[in-house]
Amino acid sequence: VIRRFLTFLITIVLIAIATVCIFYARRGVGPFFSGILTTAFNSTIPQVIKILMWFEPQHTEGAFQTSLYLKITLFRWVLTAIVPQIITPHTSTLGSASSDLIPTIRGILVSECWLTPLLRLSDYMTNFNKHVIAPRAQNQEEMILWFQGTFYNLGERYTDLTKILFVVFFYSALCPFVFVFGFIILTVQYAVDRFSLFRLWGWNPVLGADLAQFSRKYMFLACLAAFAIVSSYIFAQFPYDNICDVENAPDGFAGNYTNVTFANGEPVYGGKPNEGDVTVSQGTAVAFCSQTRSGWTGWSFPATERVQGDGLTWFTDSQELITYVYGWTAVAVVAVIVVYLFGRSAVDLAKSIFTGVYQPEGDSQNIDFSCNMEIFGYVPQLKFGGHPFPYLCCDIDNIDQDLVGWNDASHSYDYYNLLFEIPHWSLGRKKTIDVNTRGVARIADYEGYAEVVAASKENFGDAPRGERKTPLYSIFKHYPTKWQVELAKQAREKKEQAL
Repeated sequence: VIRRFLTFLITIVLIAIATVCIFYARRGVGPFFSGILTTAFNSTIPQVIKILMWFEPQHTEGAFQTSLYLKITLFRWVLTAIVPQIITPHTSTLGSASSDLIPTIRGILVSECWLTPLLRLSDYMTNFNKHVIAPRAQNQEEMILWFQGTFYNLGERYTDLTKILFVVFFYSALCPFVFVFGFIILTVQYAVDRFSLFRLWGWNPVLGADLAQFSRKYMFLACLAAFAIVSSYIFAQFPYDNICDVENAPDGFAGNYTNVTFANGEPVYGGKPNEGDVTVSQGTAVAFCSQTRSGWTGWSFPATERVQGDGLTWFTDSQELITYVYGWTAVAVVAVIVVYLFGRSAVDLAKSIFTGVYQPEGDSQNIDFSCNMEIFGYVPQLKFGGHPFPYLCCDIDNIDQDLVGWNDASHSYDYYNLLFEIPHWSLGRKKTIDVNTRGVARIADYEGYAEVVAASKENFGDAPRGERKTPLYSIFKHYPTKWQVELAKQAREKKEQAL
C-alpha cells in the first residue's frame, strides 16, 4: 500500500511540473508550441510512470496493466483537458489571443493529429538498435536480440483513446469543432496502431479481458459523465466577461471621457498620449460579478439559473432555458451511471443475505480446446529483457509442443527451460536434449528420449523421504481428444514406414 501511495504521489508531482512548464510555454511562445509540449509530455512522462511501476508489486499482469492505465490516464486527462482551463483566466475563455483557451485546445488537438502518430511510426529507439547497434554485435545471438519488436503496453494504448474522448467531450459545448478533430485523431490512431501491431511491436504477455472491461465499464462512463456535467457548467458561465446587470441600475453614462485613470491613480492604457480617452457606448450601469463556479451562491450542481447572486444576473432568457435542460440532464446522466455501476451489486448483496445469487454465464459450445489449432496454451514462462525468447517454468515433455506458441529453430525447448537449472527428483530427467524436437508432437515422442530419461535416473539417486510428497515445480498437463491421439499415432506409423 505504501509503494502504491508513493507512485501515485510521484504521478501528482509530475503533473504539477508539467503544468508549470506548459503555462510558461503558452505565455511565452503561444498555444501552438504549448500544444506540442503537451503532446511531448503525454508521450514521454508515461515512460517515467512505467519505470515507477517496477516498484509497485502486482500479482498478475492484468492488475499491473490496470494500475498503469489508471496513472497514465490521470496524467493525460489532467494535463490535456483540465490544466488548460485552470491556467486560463475566466475572461480569456472565448478570446482569440494566443493565451486564450480555445486557441490552446486547438493547438493541442492539432499536435495530436500529427506529432503523436509521427513519433510512434518513427520508432526511433528500435530503428537505432537495428541499424546502429545490431551490426556491431559480437555474435549472432546478440545481434538477434536487437531485432526484437518494440515493447508496448496495452494500458498505455487505452489511455490514448480515452484521453481524446475525454478532451472532445470536455470542450464540445465550448467549441464543437473538437468533434471533427476527435474523428480525425481516432482514425489516424487506429491506422497507426494496426500498422504498428503487425510491423513494429514485439512480443507481449498474454492478457485477459480485465483491462478492456475496466475501461468500458468505468473510463468510458467517466467520459460520458464529464460530457454532461461540464457542458452544463459551460453554458451557465456564458458570456465569460464577469459583468452582470443590476436591478434598478442608473443610466446616463454614455459619452466621451478624457484623462481616465484606474482606481489606484494609474492612467488607462499606460498614460500614452491621447490614450486616456475612453468612449462609453452603453449608458446603463453594470457591476462586476463572478461567473465562475467559485463565485456562485449555494450548491453549484446542477448549474441552473439559481446559481446567480441576489440582484446580479447574467443569464438571458434563452440561456436560462438551455442551462435548465443541461443541468437536470446532467443529474439524470450521473444518476443512471451510478445505478448502472453499483445498483446490481447492491441488489445482489441484499439478495445474498436470503438466497443464492450465482448464475452461470454463457453456454457450452461443445468445442474442445484441442480442436482449435489457432490458439495456444498458457504455458508458464518468463520474459526477460535482452533475451529473444521467453524462459519456460514447467515440464513440457508430455504436452503438444504447438501449445507453447513460439519456436527457436536453432535450439530445443530444453535450452530455454529453467527447470534444468535446479535438478530435483520430481523432474522426469536431468539430461537436456540439445537438438530441436519440433519434428514430433511431444518431446516424449523424440526417438532418443528414452535413453535421456534412463541416463537421468541413474544420476538422481534416491530422493529424501520428505521431498517425495511435495514436487518443486508446478504440474502442467494436456489431455488431447481421442481422435487427436489416433491421428498422431497414424502419422508416426507412416513416418516409420517411410524410413
